Amino acid sequence: MAAGRKAVTLAAIAAGTCGWLRPRLLTWGASGDEIARTYPTDDLVPDPDPAFTMATTLPAPPEEVWPWLAQMGGDRAGWYSFDRLDHWGVPSADRIVAEWQHPEVGDRLQNAPDGRNWMTVADVVPNHVLALRTTMAFPSRRSFDPSGPLPRVYVDGVWTFDVRPAGDGRSRLVARMRGRCHPKPLLRPFLLVVGDPVHFAMQLRQFHNLRRRVSVPVSGATGDADALARERHLALTTFKRDGTPVSTPVWCAERGGTLLVLSEAGSWKVKRIRRDPHVQVAPSSARGRQRGPAVDADAAIAEDTAEVEALLARKYGWLWRAYRELTRANERLHHRPPPESVAIEIGLR
Repeated sequence: MAAGRKAVTLAAIAAGTCGWLRPRLLTWGASGDEIARTYPTDDLVPDPDPAFTMATTLPAPPEEVWPWLAQMGGDRAGWYSFDRLDHWGVPSADRIVAEWQHPEVGDRLQNAPDGRNWMTVADVVPNHVLALRTTMAFPSRRSFDPSGPLPRVYVDGVWTFDVRPAGDGRSRLVARMRGRCHPKPLLRPFLLVVGDPVHFAMQLRQFHNLRRRVSVPVSGATGDADALARERHLALTTFKRDGTPVSTPVWCAERGGTLLVLSEAGSWKVKRIRRDPHVQVAPSSARGRQRGPAVDADAAIAEDTAEVEALLARKYGWLWRAYRELTRANERLHHRPPPESVAIEIGLR
Protein backbone atom coordinates (compact mmCIF):
# COMPACT_ATOMS: atom_id res chain seq x y z
CA MET A 1 0.00 0.00 0.00
CA ALA A 2 2.76 2.42 0.97
CA ALA A 3 4.73 1.47 -2.12
CA GLY A 4 1.66 2.20 -4.25
CA ARG A 5 1.26 5.65 -2.71
CA LYS A 6 4.94 6.37 -3.34
CA ALA A 7 4.59 5.33 -6.97
CA VAL A 8 1.56 7.56 -7.42
CA THR A 9 3.37 10.46 -5.75
CA LEU A 10 6.46 10.03 -7.94
CA ALA A 11 4.29 9.82 -11.05
CA ALA A 12 2.48 13.01 -10.05
CA ILE A 13 5.78 14.80 -9.45
CA ALA A 14 7.12 13.62 -12.81
CA ALA A 15 3.95 14.72 -14.61
CA GLY A 16 4.03 18.08 -12.88
CA THR A 17 7.68 18.60 -13.76
CA CYS A 18 7.04 17.74 -17.41
CA GLY A 19 4.01 20.01 -17.45
CA TRP A 20 6.07 22.92 -16.09
CA LEU A 21 9.40 22.29 -17.81
CA ARG A 22 8.49 21.03 -21.26
CA PRO A 23 6.70 24.21 -22.48
CA ARG A 24 9.77 26.22 -21.46
CA LEU A 25 12.08 23.93 -23.40
CA LEU A 26 9.85 24.09 -26.46
CA THR A 27 10.04 27.91 -26.51
CA TRP A 28 13.54 28.47 -25.12
CA GLY A 29 14.78 32.03 -25.78
CA ALA A 30 11.78 33.04 -27.90
CA SER A 31 9.60 36.06 -27.21
CA GLY A 32 5.82 35.92 -27.15
CA ASP A 33 5.63 37.55 -30.59
CA GLU A 34 8.14 35.07 -32.05
CA ILE A 35 6.15 32.15 -30.67
CA ALA A 36 2.80 33.46 -31.95
CA ARG A 37 4.14 34.53 -35.37
CA THR A 38 3.08 32.55 -38.45
CA TYR A 39 6.02 31.27 -40.50
CA PRO A 40 5.95 30.53 -44.25
CA THR A 41 5.99 26.72 -44.03
CA ASP A 42 3.75 26.23 -40.98
CA ASP A 43 0.98 24.89 -43.21
CA LEU A 44 3.11 21.89 -44.25
CA VAL A 45 2.57 20.46 -40.76
CA PRO A 46 -0.78 21.98 -39.68
CA ASP A 47 -1.27 20.12 -36.38
CA PRO A 48 2.21 19.62 -34.95
CA ASP A 49 3.22 17.70 -31.88
CA PRO A 50 5.82 18.75 -30.91
CA ALA A 51 6.22 22.37 -32.02
CA PHE A 52 9.53 23.93 -31.00
CA THR A 53 10.08 27.68 -31.38
CA MET A 54 13.53 28.53 -30.03
CA ALA A 55 15.43 31.75 -30.59
CA THR A 56 18.69 33.54 -29.93
CA THR A 57 20.38 36.87 -30.63
CA LEU A 58 23.46 36.74 -32.84
CA PRO A 59 26.14 39.46 -32.89
CA ALA A 60 25.96 40.09 -36.64
CA PRO A 61 23.39 41.43 -39.14
CA PRO A 62 21.22 39.01 -41.17
CA GLU A 63 23.38 39.30 -44.29
CA GLU A 64 26.34 37.94 -42.28
CA VAL A 65 24.30 35.18 -40.61
CA TRP A 66 22.66 33.98 -43.82
CA PRO A 67 25.76 32.47 -45.54
CA TRP A 68 26.21 30.09 -42.60
CA LEU A 69 22.58 28.97 -42.84
CA ALA A 70 22.59 28.73 -46.64
CA GLN A 71 25.44 26.21 -46.68
CA MET A 72 24.02 23.77 -44.11
CA GLY A 73 23.66 20.12 -45.00
CA GLY A 74 25.19 16.76 -44.15
CA ASP A 75 26.99 16.67 -47.51
CA ARG A 76 27.95 20.33 -47.29
CA ALA A 77 28.94 22.45 -44.26
CA GLY A 78 27.29 20.27 -41.62
CA TRP A 79 24.74 21.42 -39.05
CA TYR A 80 27.01 23.24 -36.53
CA SER A 81 25.73 21.09 -33.67
CA PHE A 82 27.15 17.87 -32.18
CA ASP A 83 29.08 16.61 -35.19
CA ARG A 84 29.51 13.11 -33.78
CA LEU A 85 25.73 12.75 -33.71
CA ASP A 86 24.56 14.51 -36.87
CA HIS A 87 27.61 14.82 -39.15
CA TRP A 88 29.31 11.41 -38.92
CA GLY A 89 32.10 12.83 -36.78
CA VAL A 90 33.19 15.31 -39.46
CA PRO A 91 33.66 18.85 -38.06
CA SER A 92 31.17 21.38 -39.41
CA ALA A 93 32.66 24.06 -41.66
CA ASP A 94 34.22 27.09 -39.99
CA ARG A 95 34.36 29.16 -43.18
CA ILE A 96 31.97 30.35 -45.88
CA VAL A 97 32.06 28.18 -49.02
CA ALA A 98 30.95 30.01 -52.17
CA GLU A 99 29.55 27.01 -54.04
CA TRP A 100 27.11 26.24 -51.21
CA GLN A 101 25.54 29.69 -51.08
CA HIS A 102 22.55 29.18 -53.39
CA PRO A 103 20.06 26.66 -51.95
CA GLU A 104 16.90 26.20 -54.02
CA VAL A 105 13.50 24.76 -53.23
CA GLY A 106 13.62 21.03 -53.89
CA ASP A 107 17.33 20.60 -53.14
CA ARG A 108 18.13 17.51 -51.07
CA LEU A 109 20.56 17.93 -48.18
CA GLN A 110 21.94 14.55 -47.20
CA ASN A 111 21.53 13.35 -43.63
CA ALA A 112 23.23 9.96 -43.96
CA PRO A 113 26.46 8.93 -45.68
CA ASP A 114 24.67 6.19 -47.64
CA GLY A 115 22.16 8.67 -49.09
CA ARG A 116 19.04 7.01 -47.67
CA ASN A 117 18.08 9.94 -45.47
CA TRP A 118 17.87 13.60 -46.43
CA MET A 119 16.21 16.96 -45.80
CA THR A 120 14.48 18.79 -48.64
CA VAL A 121 14.63 22.57 -49.01
CA ALA A 122 10.99 23.69 -48.66
CA ASP A 123 11.41 27.47 -48.77
CA VAL A 124 14.19 29.99 -49.36
CA VAL A 125 14.16 33.77 -48.92
CA PRO A 126 17.79 34.96 -49.04
CA ASN A 127 18.97 36.72 -45.88
CA HIS A 128 15.68 35.83 -44.18
CA VAL A 129 14.18 32.30 -44.36
CA LEU A 130 15.47 28.78 -44.90
CA ALA A 131 13.00 25.93 -44.35
CA LEU A 132 13.96 22.24 -44.47
CA ARG A 133 11.52 19.32 -44.51
CA THR A 134 12.27 15.82 -43.34
CA THR A 135 10.01 12.82 -43.92
CA MET A 136 11.29 9.50 -42.61
CA ALA A 137 9.83 5.99 -42.48
CA PHE A 138 10.35 3.66 -39.53
CA PRO A 139 12.07 1.39 -38.77
CA SER A 140 14.11 1.76 -42.00
CA ARG A 141 14.87 5.48 -41.34
CA ARG A 142 14.62 6.08 -45.08
CA SER A 143 13.31 9.39 -46.39
CA PHE A 144 10.27 9.35 -48.67
CA ASP A 145 8.31 11.72 -50.93
CA PRO A 146 5.37 13.08 -48.87
CA SER A 147 3.34 13.69 -52.06
CA GLY A 148 3.16 9.93 -52.67
CA PRO A 149 1.82 7.01 -50.61
CA LEU A 150 2.65 7.32 -46.92
CA PRO A 151 4.39 4.51 -45.01
CA ARG A 152 2.55 2.82 -42.17
CA VAL A 153 4.96 4.30 -39.61
CA TYR A 154 6.66 7.66 -40.21
CA VAL A 155 7.63 11.09 -38.92
CA ASP A 156 7.22 14.33 -40.82
CA GLY A 157 8.73 17.65 -39.80
CA VAL A 158 9.68 21.13 -41.00
CA TRP A 159 12.70 22.95 -39.58
CA THR A 160 12.44 26.68 -40.34
CA PHE A 161 15.15 29.27 -39.75
CA ASP A 162 13.95 32.87 -39.67
CA VAL A 163 16.59 35.59 -39.27
CA ARG A 164 15.67 39.27 -38.82
CA PRO A 165 17.49 42.50 -37.86
CA ALA A 166 17.63 43.19 -34.13
CA GLY A 167 19.33 46.60 -34.17
CA ASP A 168 22.92 47.57 -33.39
CA GLY A 169 24.23 45.22 -36.09
CA ARG A 170 22.65 42.15 -34.47
CA SER A 171 20.10 39.54 -35.57
CA ARG A 172 17.34 37.49 -34.04
CA LEU A 173 17.43 33.91 -35.25
CA VAL A 174 14.27 31.86 -34.69
CA ALA A 175 14.45 28.10 -35.27
CA ARG A 176 11.00 26.53 -35.47
CA MET A 177 10.53 22.76 -35.68
CA ARG A 178 6.99 21.49 -36.34
CA GLY A 179 6.65 17.72 -36.35
CA ARG A 180 4.07 14.97 -36.45
CA CYS A 181 4.20 11.19 -36.34
CA HIS A 182 2.02 8.24 -37.26
CA PRO A 183 0.78 6.23 -35.55
CA LYS A 184 1.02 8.58 -32.59
CA PRO A 185 0.44 5.97 -29.82
CA LEU A 186 3.45 4.04 -31.12
CA LEU A 187 5.97 6.84 -31.77
CA ARG A 188 4.97 9.73 -29.53
CA PRO A 189 6.19 8.23 -26.22
CA PHE A 190 9.65 7.66 -27.72
CA LEU A 191 9.78 11.16 -29.22
CA LEU A 192 8.61 12.69 -25.94
CA VAL A 193 11.25 10.93 -23.84
CA VAL A 194 14.14 10.91 -26.31
CA GLY A 195 13.43 12.97 -29.43
CA ASP A 196 12.36 16.24 -27.80
CA PRO A 197 15.29 16.48 -25.31
CA VAL A 198 17.79 15.59 -28.04
CA HIS A 199 16.40 18.23 -30.40
CA PHE A 200 16.49 20.83 -27.62
CA ALA A 201 20.13 20.08 -26.77
CA MET A 202 21.24 20.03 -30.40
CA GLN A 203 19.42 23.27 -31.21
CA LEU A 204 21.12 25.03 -28.30
CA ARG A 205 24.46 23.68 -29.49
CA GLN A 206 23.78 24.95 -33.00
CA PHE A 207 22.94 28.42 -31.65
CA HIS A 208 26.20 28.42 -29.70
CA ASN A 209 28.31 27.39 -32.68
CA LEU A 210 26.60 29.82 -35.05
CA ARG A 211 27.20 32.63 -32.58
CA ARG A 212 30.89 31.78 -32.52
CA ARG A 213 31.10 31.63 -36.31
CA VAL A 214 29.33 34.91 -37.05
CA SER A 215 31.36 36.84 -34.50
CA VAL A 216 33.63 39.19 -36.37
CA PRO A 217 37.24 37.92 -36.12
CA VAL A 218 40.15 40.19 -35.41
CA SER A 219 42.72 39.93 -38.18
CA GLY A 220 45.86 41.53 -36.86
CA ALA A 221 46.02 44.21 -34.21
CA THR A 222 43.34 46.33 -35.84
CA GLY A 223 42.40 48.27 -32.73
CA ASP A 224 38.74 47.76 -33.66
CA ALA A 225 36.76 47.85 -30.41
CA ASP A 226 33.49 47.10 -32.18
CA ALA A 227 34.95 43.93 -33.73
CA LEU A 228 36.27 42.77 -30.37
CA ALA A 229 32.95 43.57 -28.67
CA ARG A 230 31.17 41.23 -31.10
CA GLU A 231 33.21 38.34 -29.73
CA ARG A 232 31.42 36.09 -27.26
CA HIS A 233 34.43 36.04 -24.92
CA LEU A 234 37.66 37.98 -24.61
CA ALA A 235 40.92 37.03 -22.98
CA LEU A 236 41.85 39.97 -20.76
CA THR A 237 45.55 39.91 -19.90
CA THR A 238 46.93 41.91 -16.97
CA PHE A 239 50.53 41.97 -15.74
CA LYS A 240 52.19 41.16 -12.44
CA ARG A 241 54.94 43.35 -10.98
CA ASP A 242 57.61 41.23 -12.63
CA GLY A 243 55.87 41.48 -16.01
CA THR A 244 54.34 37.99 -15.97
CA PRO A 245 51.08 38.04 -17.98
CA VAL A 246 47.89 36.66 -16.42
CA SER A 247 44.99 36.00 -18.78
CA THR A 248 41.32 35.71 -17.76
CA PRO A 249 38.30 34.97 -20.01
CA VAL A 250 35.64 37.67 -19.62
CA TRP A 251 32.31 38.76 -21.02
CA CYS A 252 32.40 42.20 -22.60
CA ALA A 253 30.27 45.01 -23.98
CA GLU A 254 31.14 48.17 -25.89
CA ARG A 255 30.27 51.84 -25.58
CA GLY A 256 31.59 54.51 -27.93
CA GLY A 257 34.78 52.64 -28.80
CA THR A 258 35.48 51.55 -25.21
CA LEU A 259 35.29 47.91 -24.15
CA LEU A 260 33.48 47.31 -20.86
CA VAL A 261 33.97 44.42 -18.44
CA LEU A 262 32.40 43.73 -15.03
CA SER A 263 34.52 42.32 -12.21
CA GLU A 264 34.56 41.88 -8.46
CA ALA A 265 36.28 44.86 -6.87
CA GLY A 266 38.65 42.64 -4.91
CA SER A 267 39.81 40.47 -7.82
CA TRP A 268 43.48 40.21 -8.64
CA LYS A 269 43.03 41.58 -12.14
CA VAL A 270 41.44 44.74 -10.72
CA LYS A 271 44.33 45.12 -8.28
CA ARG A 272 46.84 44.69 -11.10
CA ILE A 273 45.03 47.25 -13.28
CA ARG A 274 45.02 49.81 -10.44
CA ARG A 275 48.80 49.40 -10.29
CA ASP A 276 49.48 49.09 -14.04
CA PRO A 277 46.76 50.09 -16.55
CA HIS A 278 48.47 48.33 -19.47
CA VAL A 279 46.44 45.30 -20.59
CA GLN A 280 45.95 43.16 -23.67
CA VAL A 281 42.69 41.82 -25.11
CA ALA A 282 42.12 39.05 -27.64
CA PRO A 283 39.22 36.92 -28.89
CA SER A 284 38.99 33.71 -26.87
CA SER A 285 36.93 30.66 -26.04
CA ALA A 286 34.88 30.47 -22.84
CA ARG A 287 37.86 28.78 -21.18
CA GLY A 288 40.31 31.50 -22.23
CA ARG A 289 42.00 29.87 -25.22
CA GLN A 290 42.95 32.73 -27.54
CA ARG A 291 41.41 32.61 -31.04
CA GLY A 292 43.13 35.69 -32.44
CA PRO A 293 45.99 38.15 -31.91
CA ALA A 294 46.19 40.23 -28.73
CA VAL A 295 45.73 44.00 -28.88
CA ASP A 296 47.44 46.41 -26.46
CA ALA A 297 45.11 48.64 -24.47
CA ASP A 298 44.82 50.81 -21.37
CA ALA A 299 42.32 49.99 -18.63
CA ALA A 300 40.68 52.11 -15.95
CA ILE A 301 38.45 51.18 -13.02
CA ALA A 302 35.02 52.83 -12.66
CA GLU A 303 32.81 52.43 -9.61
CA ASP A 304 29.46 52.88 -11.41
CA THR A 305 28.41 49.53 -12.89
CA ALA A 306 24.75 50.13 -13.84
CA GLU A 307 25.40 50.90 -17.50
CA VAL A 308 27.82 47.99 -17.91
CA GLU A 309 25.33 45.55 -16.40
CA ALA A 310 22.58 46.80 -18.72
CA LEU A 311 24.80 46.42 -21.80
CA LEU A 312 25.92 42.92 -20.77
CA ALA A 313 22.31 41.88 -20.14
CA ARG A 314 21.33 43.09 -23.60
CA LYS A 315 24.19 41.26 -25.29
CA TYR A 316 24.04 37.93 -23.45
CA GLY A 317 20.30 37.76 -22.71
CA TRP A 318 19.20 34.74 -20.69
CA LEU A 319 22.78 33.59 -20.10
CA TRP A 320 23.51 36.78 -18.21
CA ARG A 321 20.30 36.55 -16.20
CA ALA A 322 21.00 32.90 -15.34
CA TYR A 323 24.55 33.74 -14.28
CA ARG A 324 23.35 36.55 -12.00
CA GLU A 325 20.65 34.37 -10.43
CA LEU A 326 23.11 31.54 -9.77
CA THR A 327 25.56 34.00 -8.22
CA ARG A 328 22.88 35.39 -5.91
CA ALA A 329 21.73 31.89 -4.96
CA ASN A 330 25.29 30.90 -4.06
CA GLU A 331 25.66 34.00 -1.87
CA ARG A 332 22.41 33.23 -0.04
CA LEU A 333 23.44 29.59 0.42
CA HIS A 334 26.69 30.62 2.11
CA HIS A 335 25.13 33.56 3.97
CA ARG A 336 27.51 36.02 2.33
CA PRO A 337 26.78 39.59 1.30
CA PRO A 338 27.01 40.21 -2.45
CA PRO A 339 30.57 41.22 -3.45
CA GLU A 340 31.17 44.76 -4.59
CA SER A 341 31.55 45.07 -8.36
CA VAL A 342 33.43 47.56 -10.51
CA ALA A 343 33.53 48.29 -14.22
CA ILE A 344 36.73 47.92 -16.21
CA GLU A 345 36.87 50.40 -19.07
CA ILE A 346 39.33 49.37 -21.79
CA GLY A 347 40.57 51.74 -24.47
CA LEU A 348 42.55 50.25 -27.35
CA ARG A 349 45.86 51.87 -28.20
